[in-house]
Amino acid sequence: MVIRKTLKTIFFLILLVFPLGQLLRFELSQTLAGIVFHPLEGFILAFGIVWLVQKLFSKKPFSLPIFAREMILFAGLASLSLFLNLGRWSAAELIVSFLYLLRLWNFVLFYFSLTDFFKKEKIPLLNYLVVEGLAIGSFGLLQYLFLSDVRFLYYSDWDDHYFRAIGSFLDPGFMAILLVLSFLVLLNNYFDQKKKKPLFFISALFLLFMIGLSFARLSYLALILGTGIILLAKRKIKNWLVLGGIFLVTVFLLPKPGGEGVDLWRKSSLNARQENYFQVTQIIKDSPWFGVGFNAYRFSQRDYGFLDLKNWRTSHSGSGADNSFLFVWATAGIFTFLAYLFLWARVLKESYQKASRQKIALLLFSSLLTLIFVSLFINALFYPWVLSWLTMLLARFSAQSEL
Repeated sequence: MVIRKTLKTIFFLILLVFPLGQLLRFELSQTLAGIVFHPLEGFILAFGIVWLVQKLFSKKPFSLPIFAREMILFAGLASLSLFLNLGRWSAAELIVSFLYLLRLWNFVLFYFSLTDFFKKEKIPLLNYLVVEGLAIGSFGLLQYLFLSDVRFLYYSDWDDHYFRAIGSFLDPGFMAILLVLSFLVLLNNYFDQKKKKPLFFISALFLLFMIGLSFARLSYLALILGTGIILLAKRKIKNWLVLGGIFLVTVFLLPKPGGEGVDLWRKSSLNARQENYFQVTQIIKDSPWFGVGFNAYRFSQRDYGFLDLKNWRTSHSGSGADNSFLFVWATAGIFTFLAYLFLWARVLKESYQKASRQKIALLLFSSLLTLIFVSLFINALFYPWVLSWLTMLLARFSAQSEL
């Protein structure tokens, strides 16, 4: 009973710190380049450890979750890639890479523990996820109203933004993607309501408004894709057109005081992404089989001359590529890349097959497909908050599938 209460408390702490995003970011060391501590990941680790201790001292049998083998295969091959590259990096660089590897295993353990937790605890997860999205949107609105010019963040190695909502994540793209995921939860919940409450419409309009204020074009496309999947499954195409119309009008009416960031036809980000793809393919070309080691990507970029030598340690884009799948291939090699594809293909297959019978299955399918699309352009699938969100959906789906 004490363990169950402890797990429940830690889970609510995870939800509590989640919308605070990068505001709770702690740089650990200049020597260990790029290593940052987020309380979110600390609570996730604590959740997994408490659960693991419980299982070690419990005599009750434990069955592996539905996607356990695929996750272990992927994480195991990623670990092997770093082992095979031990002679390539210094001791300090290996420590940094190993800590990234621990983060990966941390989320694998979180999936195991959370699935078992959801089997025993009646947690209204989907309602909580909507609240998370509203909290994230609220931070974004406050920032937009009182600190619309955040170009000073450029001197702390963040992108400079002007009259764009970046919220507590200090990035309009990632903030908007989380808002899109929350909107998908809200939309999915809507069809199970016998009485349509005004609060739903207010929450939906607020999330759409904040997604618009991000001026993140990728999130606009993600919104269209995710809502399209759900409404197509529900045979509500007319609703899709209405939502699309409302959103387009919202974006058109939003204030655009100036600056390239609010220009929806801007080309600078496209050029930067094209350059990023070229860089990651260069690394893949030179180390196709086992990669450079998961995750030694920052050090590879430094050695290739892709990072400025003045700020290569602190650059927030230094440890990842703009494509989650190419990032896996570059850091862990072709075999890990194939295992990664197999993992998500299995999740899509299982959720698609149950989408007509389980609300969580349709939500998982639409959210994952949306994230896969997004992760072709930004490293969304390895962003801790996106990964936490996706892990919670995977765990809920797995728990329901095994009951």
